[in-house]
Amino acid sequence: MSTANPDPLSGPFRMPLYPTLDRLYFGNTGTRFIRFSVLVGLRIRETSLGPQPWPVARAIMAPESPYSVLPFDVRMGLDLEITEPPESLRPDPIPSWRGVPCSFGLVTLWFRNDLVPDHQLVCFEVPMLLPHSAPTATHQLYLSDEQNMLFGSDFFVREQFQVLLQFDQFYQIDHLITGASVLDSMTPCGYVERDA
Repeated sequence: MSTANPDPLSGPFRMPLYPTLDRLYFGNTGTRFIRFSVLVGLRIRETSLGPQPWPVARAIMAPESPYSVLPFDVRMGLDLEITEPPESLRPDPIPSWRGVPCSFGLVTLWFRNDLVPDHQLVCFEVPMLLPHSAPTATHQLYLSDEQNMLFGSDFFVREQFQVLLQFDQFYQIDHLITGASVLDSMTPCGYVERDA
């Protein structure tokens, strides 16, 4: 039975990493690009199997960004728990994102820890930039930037995470409609983890 643990620093931690096909833009031109993501729970609900994350969303690894970002369209479409961060976590001044002014908040997210019995759920309060609107097309860098939350380098440094990629775990599958060979985005290709 899964359990929920509000303390993210209690022991080792590991969550699976998934490949995500994206598009990187240079002006009006785009090229296909592989990024990596994790699945996060936004709330916890009680079920017959114990506490479970619900709903579940995808978060893209964005270590090129100094701060994690909760894009405007994602924030408007999801019921998230956001609180004021302590002064020690708030950047001064608060930077913009893709040319859009931002505020700053702590976003409560739930992760499944693969290194404990029953994949216990762990709560993290993630400091994030909160853009006041969606970026214009001229400021968009990745196609998925307005569709997923982004974990910047601050998240990995603060939580002392390391990323392990397993390149032999990249698989192609046949697209259900076109039959074309596409990247399998549901098979883990590595882990985000922290030692004890």
